[in-house]
Amino acid sequence: MKRTTIATMLVLGLFAAAWFLLSPVTALLYLATGLATAVVVLGLNIQWGYAGLFNAGILGFVALGGYAAVMISVPSVPAALDAGGAGLAMALAKGAAALVLIWAAGKAVAWLPRSVVNTAQLLLALAAYVWIKPEFLAAVEAIESAETADVTMKGFIGGMGLPVLLGWAVGGVLAGLVAWFVGKVTLGLRSDYLAIATLGIAEIIRTFLQNADWLTRGTLTVSPIDWPVPGPREVNDWLAAHGPVNLEWLGIAADQSGTAIGRMMYIIVAALILIALVLMMERALASPWGRMMRAIRDNYDAAAAMGKNVVRRQLEVFVLGAILMGIGGAMLTSLATLFNPSAYHPPRYTFLIWAMLIVGGSGNNLGAVFGALFIYMLWEMSEPIAQFLFLGGADALAAVFPGWEPPADLASRASQMRVIVIGMALIITMRYAPKGVIPER
Repeated sequence: MKRTTIATMLVLGLFAAAWFLLSPVTALLYLATGLATAVVVLGLNIQWGYAGLFNAGILGFVALGGYAAVMISVPSVPAALDAGGAGLAMALAKGAAALVLIWAAGKAVAWLPRSVVNTAQLLLALAAYVWIKPEFLAAVEAIESAETADVTMKGFIGGMGLPVLLGWAVGGVLAGLVAWFVGKVTLGLRSDYLAIATLGIAEIIRTFLQNADWLTRGTLTVSPIDWPVPGPREVNDWLAAHGPVNLEWLGIAADQSGTAIGRMMYIIVAALILIALVLMMERALASPWGRMMRAIRDNYDAAAAMGKNVVRRQLEVFVLGAILMGIGGAMLTSLATLFNPSAYHPPRYTFLIWAMLIVGGSGNNLGAVFGALFIYMLWEMSEPIAQFLFLGGADALAAVFPGWEPPADLASRASQMRVIVIGMALIITMRYAPKGVIPER
Protein backbone atom coordinates (compact mmCIF):
# COMPACT_ATOMS: atom_id res chain seq x y z
CA MET A 1 0.00 0.00 0.00
CA LYS A 2 2.87 2.37 0.79
CA ARG A 3 4.47 1.78 -2.60
CA THR A 4 1.13 2.20 -4.37
CA THR A 5 0.61 5.51 -2.59
CA ILE A 6 4.09 6.72 -3.56
CA ALA A 7 3.52 5.64 -7.16
CA THR A 8 0.20 7.49 -7.28
CA MET A 9 1.81 10.65 -5.91
CA LEU A 10 4.60 10.45 -8.50
CA VAL A 11 2.11 10.25 -11.38
CA LEU A 12 -0.05 13.03 -9.96
CA GLY A 13 3.04 15.18 -9.44
CA LEU A 14 4.12 14.85 -13.05
CA PHE A 15 0.57 15.48 -14.24
CA ALA A 16 0.36 18.62 -12.09
CA ALA A 17 3.75 19.79 -13.41
CA ALA A 18 2.51 19.41 -16.99
CA TRP A 19 -0.78 21.14 -16.08
CA PHE A 20 0.81 24.23 -14.52
CA LEU A 21 4.18 24.47 -16.30
CA LEU A 22 2.97 23.70 -19.83
CA SER A 23 -0.82 23.89 -20.24
CA PRO A 24 -3.91 21.97 -19.12
CA VAL A 25 -4.68 20.70 -22.63
CA THR A 26 -1.11 19.39 -22.91
CA ALA A 27 -1.42 17.61 -19.57
CA LEU A 28 -4.70 16.04 -20.72
CA LEU A 29 -3.00 14.86 -23.93
CA TYR A 30 -0.21 13.26 -21.89
CA LEU A 31 -2.74 11.51 -19.65
CA ALA A 32 -4.78 10.22 -22.62
CA THR A 33 -1.63 8.92 -24.32
CA GLY A 34 -0.45 7.35 -21.07
CA LEU A 35 -3.74 5.48 -20.62
CA ALA A 36 -3.62 4.13 -24.19
CA THR A 37 0.02 3.15 -23.72
CA ALA A 38 -0.91 1.39 -20.47
CA VAL A 39 -3.04 -1.04 -22.49
CA VAL A 40 0.06 -1.96 -24.52
CA VAL A 41 2.15 -2.37 -21.35
CA LEU A 42 -0.59 -4.53 -19.86
CA GLY A 43 -0.29 -6.81 -22.89
CA LEU A 44 3.48 -7.08 -22.38
CA ASN A 45 2.91 -7.82 -18.69
CA ILE A 46 0.70 -10.76 -19.68
CA GLN A 47 3.42 -12.14 -21.94
CA TRP A 48 6.47 -11.51 -19.76
CA GLY A 49 5.04 -11.12 -16.27
CA TYR A 50 2.66 -14.09 -16.50
CA ALA A 51 4.55 -16.49 -18.77
CA GLY A 52 8.13 -15.21 -19.10
CA LEU A 53 7.94 -14.71 -22.89
CA PHE A 54 10.45 -12.09 -24.03
CA ASN A 55 8.77 -10.16 -26.84
CA ALA A 56 11.07 -7.74 -28.65
CA GLY A 57 8.53 -7.13 -31.41
CA ILE A 58 6.01 -4.97 -29.56
CA LEU A 59 6.24 -2.35 -32.29
CA GLY A 60 4.79 -4.71 -34.89
CA PHE A 61 1.62 -5.49 -32.94
CA VAL A 62 1.11 -1.83 -32.03
CA ALA A 63 1.46 -0.85 -35.70
CA LEU A 64 -1.05 -3.52 -36.75
CA GLY A 65 -3.54 -2.12 -34.26
CA GLY A 66 -2.95 1.36 -35.60
CA TYR A 67 -3.58 0.22 -39.16
CA ALA A 68 -6.79 -1.53 -38.08
CA ALA A 69 -8.14 1.82 -36.88
CA VAL A 70 -7.48 3.17 -40.37
CA MET A 71 -8.89 0.14 -42.17
CA ILE A 72 -12.17 0.26 -40.24
CA SER A 73 -12.89 3.96 -39.70
CA VAL A 74 -11.50 5.75 -42.78
CA PRO A 75 -13.96 5.97 -45.72
CA SER A 76 -13.19 4.04 -48.88
CA VAL A 77 -11.90 5.70 -52.06
CA PRO A 78 -14.43 4.80 -54.81
CA ALA A 79 -12.13 5.57 -57.74
CA ALA A 80 -9.39 3.31 -56.38
CA LEU A 81 -11.87 0.52 -55.67
CA ASP A 82 -13.30 0.74 -59.16
CA ALA A 83 -9.82 0.66 -60.69
CA GLY A 84 -8.28 -2.25 -58.81
CA GLY A 85 -10.68 -3.54 -56.19
CA ALA A 86 -11.89 -6.54 -58.21
CA GLY A 87 -8.37 -7.63 -59.12
CA LEU A 88 -7.20 -7.22 -55.53
CA ALA A 89 -10.13 -9.24 -54.22
CA MET A 90 -9.40 -12.03 -56.73
CA ALA A 91 -5.70 -12.08 -55.77
CA LEU A 92 -6.59 -12.28 -52.07
CA ALA A 93 -9.09 -15.07 -52.75
CA LYS A 94 -6.42 -17.01 -54.63
CA GLY A 95 -4.03 -16.46 -51.74
CA ALA A 96 -6.56 -17.79 -49.22
CA ALA A 97 -7.25 -20.81 -51.42
CA ALA A 98 -3.50 -21.46 -51.73
CA LEU A 99 -3.08 -21.37 -47.94
CA VAL A 100 -5.89 -23.88 -47.49
CA LEU A 101 -4.38 -26.11 -50.19
CA ILE A 102 -0.92 -25.98 -48.56
CA TRP A 103 -2.40 -26.83 -45.16
CA ALA A 104 -4.48 -29.69 -46.58
CA ALA A 105 -1.49 -31.05 -48.48
CA GLY A 106 0.57 -31.08 -45.30
CA LYS A 107 -2.15 -33.02 -43.49
CA ALA A 108 -2.56 -35.48 -46.35
CA VAL A 109 1.12 -36.48 -46.37
CA ALA A 110 1.74 -36.11 -42.65
CA TRP A 111 2.95 -39.73 -42.56
CA LEU A 112 6.03 -38.73 -44.57
CA PRO A 113 9.19 -37.41 -42.85
CA ARG A 114 8.77 -33.87 -41.60
CA SER A 115 11.54 -32.52 -43.82
CA VAL A 116 9.76 -33.87 -46.91
CA VAL A 117 6.44 -32.33 -45.85
CA ASN A 118 8.07 -28.96 -45.22
CA THR A 119 9.83 -29.03 -48.58
CA ALA A 120 6.61 -29.87 -50.39
CA GLN A 121 4.72 -27.08 -48.64
CA LEU A 122 7.51 -24.61 -49.47
CA LEU A 123 7.38 -25.57 -53.14
CA LEU A 124 3.59 -25.15 -53.16
CA ALA A 125 3.98 -21.71 -51.55
CA LEU A 126 6.48 -20.64 -54.23
CA ALA A 127 4.15 -21.87 -56.97
CA ALA A 128 1.24 -19.95 -55.42
CA TYR A 129 3.41 -16.81 -55.25
CA VAL A 130 4.25 -17.06 -58.96
CA TRP A 131 0.57 -17.69 -59.76
CA ILE A 132 -0.81 -14.76 -57.72
CA LYS A 133 1.90 -12.12 -58.15
CA PRO A 134 1.00 -10.77 -61.65
CA GLU A 135 -2.67 -10.24 -60.82
CA PHE A 136 -1.85 -8.69 -57.45
CA LEU A 137 0.73 -6.25 -58.88
CA ALA A 138 -1.65 -5.23 -61.67
CA ALA A 139 -4.37 -4.46 -59.11
CA VAL A 140 -1.96 -2.44 -56.96
CA GLU A 141 -0.74 -0.45 -59.95
CA ALA A 142 -4.33 0.32 -60.94
CA ILE A 143 -5.15 1.51 -57.41
CA GLU A 144 -2.07 3.72 -57.14
CA SER A 145 -2.60 5.31 -60.55
CA ALA A 146 -6.35 5.95 -60.19
CA GLU A 147 -7.39 9.60 -60.31
CA THR A 148 -9.39 10.62 -57.21
CA ALA A 149 -11.49 13.68 -56.43
CA ASP A 150 -9.47 14.22 -53.25
CA VAL A 151 -5.80 14.44 -54.21
CA THR A 152 -4.78 13.60 -50.63
CA MET A 153 -6.27 10.13 -51.13
CA LYS A 154 -4.64 9.39 -54.48
CA GLY A 155 -3.12 5.93 -54.65
CA PHE A 156 -4.95 4.77 -51.52
CA ILE A 157 -7.77 2.25 -51.38
CA GLY A 158 -9.23 3.64 -48.14
CA GLY A 159 -11.10 1.82 -45.41
CA MET A 160 -14.65 0.79 -44.55
CA GLY A 161 -16.06 3.95 -42.93
CA LEU A 162 -17.30 2.09 -39.83
CA PRO A 163 -17.25 3.25 -36.15
CA VAL A 164 -13.75 3.59 -34.77
CA LEU A 165 -14.51 1.52 -31.66
CA LEU A 166 -14.96 -1.43 -34.00
CA GLY A 167 -11.51 -0.57 -35.36
CA TRP A 168 -10.06 -0.87 -31.86
CA ALA A 169 -11.56 -4.35 -31.51
CA VAL A 170 -10.36 -5.36 -34.99
CA GLY A 171 -6.91 -4.06 -34.06
CA GLY A 172 -6.79 -6.58 -31.24
CA VAL A 173 -8.04 -9.39 -33.49
CA LEU A 174 -5.54 -8.57 -36.26
CA ALA A 175 -2.62 -8.43 -33.82
CA GLY A 176 -3.79 -11.66 -32.23
CA LEU A 177 -3.94 -13.48 -35.58
CA VAL A 178 -0.42 -12.40 -36.46
CA ALA A 179 0.76 -13.35 -32.96
CA TRP A 180 -0.76 -16.81 -33.42
CA PHE A 181 1.23 -17.30 -36.61
CA VAL A 182 4.41 -15.91 -35.01
CA GLY A 183 3.89 -18.04 -31.93
CA LYS A 184 3.40 -21.23 -33.95
CA VAL A 185 6.74 -20.56 -35.60
CA THR A 186 8.80 -19.23 -32.69
CA LEU A 187 7.43 -20.63 -29.43
CA GLY A 188 9.56 -23.47 -28.18
CA LEU A 189 12.71 -21.49 -28.93
CA ARG A 190 14.90 -20.31 -26.08
CA SER A 191 14.22 -16.80 -24.79
CA ASP A 192 17.05 -15.13 -26.71
CA TYR A 193 16.02 -16.72 -30.02
CA LEU A 194 12.39 -15.81 -29.36
CA ALA A 195 13.42 -12.18 -28.83
CA ILE A 196 15.38 -12.13 -32.10
CA ALA A 197 12.49 -13.75 -34.00
CA THR A 198 9.87 -11.32 -32.69
CA LEU A 199 12.17 -8.38 -33.40
CA GLY A 200 12.55 -9.55 -36.99
CA ILE A 201 8.79 -10.01 -37.41
CA ALA A 202 8.20 -6.47 -36.11
CA GLU A 203 10.63 -5.02 -38.63
CA ILE A 204 8.93 -6.95 -41.44
CA ILE A 205 5.53 -5.53 -40.41
CA ARG A 206 6.90 -1.98 -40.13
CA THR A 207 8.64 -2.16 -43.50
CA PHE A 208 5.54 -3.57 -45.19
CA LEU A 209 3.29 -0.84 -43.80
CA GLN A 210 5.78 1.84 -44.86
CA ASN A 211 5.97 0.59 -48.44
CA ALA A 212 2.38 -0.56 -49.10
CA ASP A 213 1.22 2.84 -50.36
CA TRP A 214 -2.01 1.44 -51.77
CA LEU A 215 -2.90 0.08 -48.31
CA THR A 216 -1.49 2.65 -45.85
CA ARG A 217 -0.36 5.60 -48.03
CA GLY A 218 3.15 4.85 -46.74
CA THR A 219 5.06 7.97 -45.77
CA LEU A 220 2.22 10.22 -46.97
CA THR A 221 0.16 9.30 -43.85
CA VAL A 222 -3.61 8.90 -43.42
CA SER A 223 -5.61 11.63 -41.68
CA PRO A 224 -8.00 12.43 -40.11
CA ILE A 225 -8.98 9.37 -38.06
CA ASP A 226 -12.12 9.61 -35.96
CA TRP A 227 -12.40 9.40 -32.19
CA PRO A 228 -14.97 7.20 -30.42
CA VAL A 229 -16.22 10.42 -28.80
CA PRO A 230 -16.60 13.92 -30.27
CA GLY A 231 -13.13 15.27 -30.96
CA PRO A 232 -11.85 18.80 -30.32
CA ARG A 233 -13.10 19.99 -33.72
CA GLU A 234 -16.63 18.66 -33.15
CA VAL A 235 -16.74 20.07 -29.60
CA ASN A 236 -15.57 23.47 -30.81
CA ASP A 237 -18.28 23.47 -33.50
CA TRP A 238 -20.89 22.59 -30.86
CA LEU A 239 -19.64 25.34 -28.54
CA ALA A 240 -19.74 27.84 -31.40
CA ALA A 241 -23.41 26.98 -31.97
CA HIS A 242 -24.56 26.70 -28.33
CA GLY A 243 -22.28 29.05 -26.45
CA PRO A 244 -18.95 28.65 -24.62
CA VAL A 245 -18.31 26.62 -21.47
CA ASN A 246 -16.43 28.41 -18.71
CA LEU A 247 -13.45 26.30 -17.63
CA GLU A 248 -11.26 29.15 -16.45
CA TRP A 249 -11.60 27.87 -12.88
CA LEU A 250 -9.44 24.95 -14.07
CA GLY A 251 -6.96 27.29 -15.72
CA ILE A 252 -8.26 26.45 -19.20
CA ALA A 253 -8.59 29.42 -21.54
CA ALA A 254 -11.86 29.95 -23.40
CA ASP A 255 -10.30 29.19 -26.80
CA GLN A 256 -9.00 25.84 -25.49
CA SER A 257 -12.17 24.64 -23.79
CA GLY A 258 -13.29 22.57 -26.81
CA THR A 259 -9.95 20.77 -27.02
CA ALA A 260 -9.95 20.15 -23.28
CA ILE A 261 -13.51 18.76 -23.23
CA GLY A 262 -12.81 16.47 -26.19
CA ARG A 263 -9.67 15.10 -24.54
CA MET A 264 -11.50 14.64 -21.22
CA MET A 265 -14.13 12.50 -22.95
CA TYR A 266 -11.42 10.46 -24.65
CA ILE A 267 -9.72 9.96 -21.27
CA ILE A 268 -12.99 8.64 -19.80
CA VAL A 269 -13.35 6.07 -22.60
CA ALA A 270 -9.69 5.00 -22.38
CA ALA A 271 -9.86 4.76 -18.58
CA LEU A 272 -13.00 2.60 -18.70
CA ILE A 273 -11.37 0.21 -21.19
CA LEU A 274 -8.19 0.05 -19.11
CA ILE A 275 -10.08 -0.61 -15.88
CA ALA A 276 -12.12 -3.38 -17.53
CA LEU A 277 -8.95 -5.01 -18.86
CA VAL A 278 -7.16 -4.78 -15.50
CA LEU A 279 -10.12 -6.36 -13.70
CA MET A 280 -10.29 -9.22 -16.23
CA MET A 281 -6.54 -9.83 -16.03
CA GLU A 282 -6.61 -9.77 -12.22
CA ARG A 283 -9.37 -12.38 -12.29
CA ALA A 284 -7.39 -14.50 -14.76
CA LEU A 285 -4.22 -14.18 -12.68
CA ALA A 286 -6.01 -15.43 -9.55
CA SER A 287 -7.55 -18.39 -11.39
CA PRO A 288 -6.01 -21.85 -11.86
CA TRP A 289 -5.02 -20.71 -15.36
CA GLY A 290 -3.00 -17.84 -13.90
CA ARG A 291 -1.28 -20.08 -11.38
CA MET A 292 -0.44 -22.53 -14.15
CA MET A 293 1.08 -19.75 -16.28
CA ARG A 294 3.29 -18.62 -13.40
CA ALA A 295 4.34 -22.23 -12.82
CA ILE A 296 5.37 -22.48 -16.47
CA ARG A 297 7.23 -19.19 -16.17
CA ASP A 298 9.12 -20.22 -13.04
CA ASN A 299 9.97 -23.80 -14.05
CA TYR A 300 9.30 -24.79 -17.64
CA ASP A 301 10.53 -28.38 -17.25
CA ALA A 302 8.65 -29.05 -14.02
CA ALA A 303 5.36 -27.83 -15.54
CA ALA A 304 5.90 -30.05 -18.58
CA ALA A 305 6.69 -33.00 -16.32
CA MET A 306 3.35 -32.46 -14.57
CA GLY A 307 1.58 -33.02 -17.89
CA LYS A 308 0.96 -29.42 -18.94
CA ASN A 309 1.05 -28.60 -22.64
CA VAL A 310 3.58 -25.82 -22.15
CA VAL A 311 3.89 -24.64 -25.75
CA ARG A 312 0.11 -24.47 -26.19
CA ARG A 313 -0.31 -22.45 -22.99
CA GLN A 314 2.49 -20.09 -24.01
CA LEU A 315 0.80 -19.62 -27.37
CA GLU A 316 -2.43 -18.68 -25.55
CA VAL A 317 -0.76 -16.04 -23.43
CA PHE A 318 1.32 -14.72 -26.33
CA VAL A 319 -1.80 -14.19 -28.43
CA LEU A 320 -3.67 -12.65 -25.48
CA GLY A 321 -0.90 -10.14 -24.85
CA ALA A 322 -0.71 -9.26 -28.54
CA ILE A 323 -4.46 -8.60 -28.61
CA LEU A 324 -4.04 -5.96 -25.92
CA MET A 325 -1.08 -4.47 -27.80
CA GLY A 326 -3.22 -4.20 -30.92
CA ILE A 327 -6.04 -2.50 -29.00
CA GLY A 328 -3.57 -0.05 -27.46
CA GLY A 329 -2.02 0.67 -30.86
CA ALA A 330 -5.45 1.45 -32.31
CA MET A 331 -6.21 3.75 -29.36
CA LEU A 332 -2.93 5.63 -29.87
CA THR A 333 -3.55 6.07 -33.61
CA SER A 334 -7.08 7.36 -33.01
CA LEU A 335 -5.81 9.80 -30.39
CA ALA A 336 -3.23 11.18 -32.82
CA THR A 337 -5.89 11.28 -35.60
CA LEU A 338 -3.00 10.30 -37.88
CA PHE A 339 -1.50 7.04 -39.10
CA ASN A 340 2.14 7.40 -40.08
CA PRO A 341 4.00 4.09 -40.52
CA SER A 342 7.33 5.96 -40.43
CA ALA A 343 6.62 7.09 -36.87
CA TYR A 344 6.91 3.57 -35.45
CA HIS A 345 10.43 3.45 -34.05
CA PRO A 346 11.78 0.72 -31.73
CA PRO A 347 12.98 3.20 -29.04
CA ARG A 348 9.42 4.51 -28.61
CA TYR A 349 7.35 1.38 -29.15
CA THR A 350 9.64 -1.34 -27.80
CA PHE A 351 12.37 0.04 -25.53
CA LEU A 352 10.10 2.53 -23.78
CA ILE A 353 7.36 -0.10 -23.28
CA TRP A 354 9.88 -2.42 -21.64
CA ALA A 355 11.14 0.42 -19.45
CA MET A 356 7.57 1.07 -18.31
CA LEU A 357 7.07 -2.55 -17.27
CA ILE A 358 10.45 -2.84 -15.54
CA VAL A 359 9.95 0.35 -13.54
CA GLY A 360 6.30 -0.36 -12.75
CA GLY A 361 6.69 -3.98 -11.74
CA SER A 362 6.60 -7.11 -13.89
CA GLY A 363 3.83 -9.55 -13.02
CA ASN A 364 1.66 -6.88 -11.39
CA ASN A 365 -1.09 -5.29 -13.48
CA LEU A 366 -1.26 -2.17 -11.31
CA GLY A 367 2.51 -1.87 -11.59
CA ALA A 368 2.24 -2.04 -15.38
CA VAL A 369 -0.35 0.76 -15.41
CA PHE A 370 1.75 2.91 -13.07
CA GLY A 371 4.90 2.33 -15.14
CA ALA A 372 3.11 3.36 -18.33
CA LEU A 373 1.74 6.61 -16.86
CA PHE A 374 4.89 7.54 -14.93
CA ILE A 375 7.48 6.76 -17.61
CA TYR A 376 5.46 8.35 -20.42
CA MET A 377 4.93 11.59 -18.50
CA LEU A 378 8.59 11.55 -17.45
CA TRP A 379 9.53 11.02 -21.12
CA GLU A 380 7.46 14.02 -22.21
CA MET A 381 8.39 16.31 -19.31
CA SER A 382 12.12 15.70 -19.63
CA GLU A 383 12.46 17.99 -22.63
CA PRO A 384 10.76 21.15 -21.25
CA ILE A 385 12.46 20.74 -17.88
CA ALA A 386 15.83 20.24 -19.57
CA GLN A 387 15.26 23.32 -21.73
CA PHE A 388 14.50 25.36 -18.63
CA LEU A 389 17.63 24.11 -16.86
CA PHE A 390 19.87 24.43 -19.92
CA LEU A 391 18.77 27.98 -20.72
CA GLY A 392 18.90 29.02 -17.08
CA GLY A 393 22.34 27.48 -16.72
CA ALA A 394 23.51 29.24 -19.88
CA ASP A 395 22.44 32.59 -18.45
CA ALA A 396 24.29 31.83 -15.22
CA LEU A 397 27.45 30.84 -17.08
CA ALA A 398 27.26 33.98 -19.21
CA ALA A 399 27.03 36.06 -16.03
CA VAL A 400 30.07 34.35 -14.48
CA PHE A 401 32.14 34.22 -17.65
CA PRO A 402 31.62 37.42 -19.66
CA GLY A 403 31.73 36.86 -23.38
CA TRP A 404 30.70 33.20 -23.17
CA GLU A 405 27.86 32.33 -25.53
CA PRO A 406 25.78 29.14 -25.41
CA PRO A 407 25.69 26.87 -28.48
CA ALA A 408 23.05 27.84 -31.00
CA ASP A 409 21.40 24.41 -30.77
CA LEU A 410 21.28 24.31 -26.97
CA ALA A 411 17.48 24.18 -26.89
CA SER A 412 17.33 21.30 -29.38
CA ARG A 413 19.80 19.30 -27.32
CA ALA A 414 17.26 19.19 -24.51
CA SER A 415 15.24 16.58 -26.41
CA GLN A 416 18.17 14.16 -26.05
CA MET A 417 17.78 14.32 -22.27
CA ARG A 418 14.78 12.00 -22.56
CA VAL A 419 16.94 8.93 -23.06
CA ILE A 420 19.26 9.94 -20.22
CA VAL A 421 16.38 10.52 -17.81
CA ILE A 422 14.70 7.20 -18.66
CA GLY A 423 18.05 5.44 -18.29
CA MET A 424 18.53 7.01 -14.88
CA ALA A 425 15.02 5.96 -13.86
CA LEU A 426 15.83 2.38 -14.88
CA ILE A 427 19.13 2.38 -12.98
CA ILE A 428 17.56 3.79 -9.81
CA THR A 429 14.68 1.31 -10.01
CA MET A 430 16.97 -1.67 -10.51
CA ARG A 431 19.15 -0.52 -7.59
CA TYR A 432 16.45 0.20 -5.01
CA ALA A 433 13.41 -1.73 -6.34
CA PRO A 434 14.73 -4.53 -8.58
CA LYS A 435 11.24 -6.06 -8.91
CA GLY A 436 9.63 -2.72 -9.78
CA VAL A 437 7.97 0.03 -7.82
CA ILE A 438 4.81 -2.11 -7.39
CA PRO A 439 6.19 -5.67 -7.59
CA GLU A 440 4.40 -8.94 -8.03
CA ARG A 441 3.11 -10.41 -4.80
